[in-house]
Amino acid sequence: MRAIVYVVMFSSWAVLESAAFAQNRVLASGFDEGWAAPAWENDSISLGLSAGWLTGESHEYVYDGGDKLSELIWSMEHAYVINADLGFKLTPSLKLNLKASVAGHIDNYMEDYDWLGLDYGVTDWTDRSQHDDTELDHFGRVDLSIQYDFLRRQEASLGALLGLRFASVQWSAYGGSYVYTSDPSSTFRDDVGTIDDGVIGITYEQNFTTPYLGLAGEVSYDNISLRGSVLASPFSFIDSTDEHWLRELTVTDDFEPTGFFAAEAEASYRLNHYAQLFLNVAAERYAAAEGDAIYEYYGIGGNFDLDDGAGAEHENFQLSLGFRISN
Repeated sequence: MRAIVYVVMFSSWAVLESAAFAQNRVLASGFDEGWAAPAWENDSISLGLSAGWLTGESHEYVYDGGDKLSELIWSMEHAYVINADLGFKLTPSLKLNLKASVAGHIDNYMEDYDWLGLDYGVTDWTDRSQHDDTELDHFGRVDLSIQYDFLRRQEASLGALLGLRFASVQWSAYGGSYVYTSDPSSTFRDDVGTIDDGVIGITYEQNFTTPYLGLAGEVSYDNISLRGSVLASPFSFIDSTDEHWLRELTVTDDFEPTGFFAAEAEASYRLNHYAQLFLNVAAERYAAAEGDAIYEYYGIGGNFDLDDGAGAEHENFQLSLGFRISN
């Protein structure tokens, strides 16, 4: 969470600095005075590739009557990430942006907590399982946006963003250890054991669809550029699927729209007219969402609905180094 705050602070600074710099240039030179943009600012197409490190986590909740009965914490402690970005300058002030990211497994972890003693006055967790052998099955993100620079000067610009972001993440937990309570009415954490290595226990997937608005700014000096953007939306749509393989149970969750916030900052150095190196940091957060759950016991047959019985949230942070070319 602290890393996300740092990215937000830097991105906000870049956006505000761009606005101030562009406005000062306008006041100093006047709107009627012509100016010549650097040749590289007229690039109509750009393509960037980068790779780096990704970390983050998702939370999965089960509620009953407002009480939290279960929480699963899925962590990407370390993952590699590969990014691509494609930009089309439609007019000097209007740009189409397309970005995509995929990530792979390095080091992941899951913890599962249950509170099954609430009816007996036990408020602490009764059951816990820990899974060091947790794999990141996939992480993917695609972002499409239109950017309009309403302040645009030679060394700075500030623009508005309208976009749509799709993201998906899935983990699978294998093996692990557990501490269970066999009878919450009379015992407490009395059943301790392990699950055989390689036995799959749970697979969890979250999907996100988010329309958003944002601001993007850039400040340049000589061959060095600083960019930043902030995005926000109150309408992020989430759904999730939870497969409990040992219980032959599938839980499907559908959530009410929730809040989304993202920030990105980038420093780049232009090698020549066509190429630049850049360092990028990015973070995003999907606020806690609540919704309904459908439980399907495919082994024995039967299902039931749990209204307002599901919760989910997600956040991630990434650091990437890349190379960008333009025509």
